Amino acid sequence: MTDKTYNYKLKYLADSDDMQPKKHSTDLRANVGEVIQIDNGDFHCVVKINQLKTAAQLELSKSGQTADEAYLLATQYEHLPEG
Repeated sequence: MTDKTYNYKLKYLADSDDMQPKKHSTDLRANVGEVIQIDNGDFHCVVKINQLKTAAQLELSKSGQTADEAYLLATQYEHLPEG
């Protein structure tokens, strides 16, 4: 078990509004292509990770009600990198 907490800033490629959480904390390191559930309950696929001066930033695709739906939407919107 790890005591490390990863803190991320969030950037939305779709569904962006002032009500969306701006930050996400987790005990698991985020990876491109995986789906995370943020504090408001929505699922988003991580499509890019940017290293900023003060924190890492996750770029998130369109939200889904399930992890599978979020991944499918990221594919349909062509937000995931090729390869």
